[in-house]
Amino acid sequence: MSDIGWDRGRSCAKDSDPWPAMRAIVTEVGPDVTPRAAARERASLEGAVIYELQFSRHPSAGVESPGTFGGVVEKILYLKELGITHVELLPVMAFDKQDVPASAAARGLENYWGYSTHSFYSPHPRYCRNPANAPREFREMIDALHAADIGVILDVVFNHTAEDGADGPIINFKGLANEIFYHLDPSDRRRYLDFTGCGNTVRCNHPEVTAYIVHCLEHWVERLGVDGFRFDLASVFVRGEHGVPLSDPPLPWSLELSRTLAERPRIAEAWDAAVCTRSVPSRASHGVNGMADTATASAASCAETVA
Repeated sequence: MSDIGWDRGRSCAKDSDPWPAMRAIVTEVGPDVTPRAAARERASLEGAVIYELQFSRHPSAGVESPGTFGGVVEKILYLKELGITHVELLPVMAFDKQDVPASAAARGLENYWGYSTHSFYSPHPRYCRNPANAPREFREMIDALHAADIGVILDVVFNHTAEDGADGPIINFKGLANEIFYHLDPSDRRRYLDFTGCGNTVRCNHPEVTAYIVHCLEHWVERLGVDGFRFDLASVFVRGEHGVPLSDPPLPWSLELSRTLAERPRIAEAWDAAVCTRSVPSRASHGVNGMADTATASAASCAETVA
């Protein structure tokens, strides 16, 4: 996809026209990834040394293609010298760099970290030399890291999207499946339930959304070659109707039952902005930020934050 011509401010206006919208690009993804013997070793995080990595354009990076997938390839020798076994890439799914508070936008600042995804199957176009070659450039980076025996974990954001709340833009899901994809206020379905602090909450345990997320993750493994995932605000994954936590949420178990994903490393950030600290059940999940794999709060205590 391409964000050339995108204008978030104009798209949020009530009388917005289609010209400042995102643009889709038809690309060649390439064949499925060929499994290698080393993939099984990368699937384990035992003894792992994980380097959290962002795509910096700062001159200190000392690369010819700063801020791109190609720039990461240039730093592989440095990563090997550090003894790194895995890199954890901050969000690389296409996100809205204009999704910042008005005060930040007035200072010319942009969304740097990437926690504002809008197109989950697409590599972020700004990390590519040529957005039309985004899948190929991403695969080239993955292949180069794998050739150096470095695993790749993606930081993924399936708890909310860049479409914000009622005043946010219509990019994808609001226009296609608003009542399916988002938790809406039952008393006023024009309003969005916000358990993320970002204006909306993805309705992860609706059957169609669960299938969408699982298929998307399988795509990034099977077609683009990644080894595992770190889930931002993963407690959203246990929320059911009206945000009430479920004892057996479908999404985590669907990940567990996927032949592609079951044995892949899955790191869960086990909380959300509504103070629900339920962990994500899985044999392959790993707690972060001091969270263990066992639940750190009961479903009842999480439900109190919804009332």
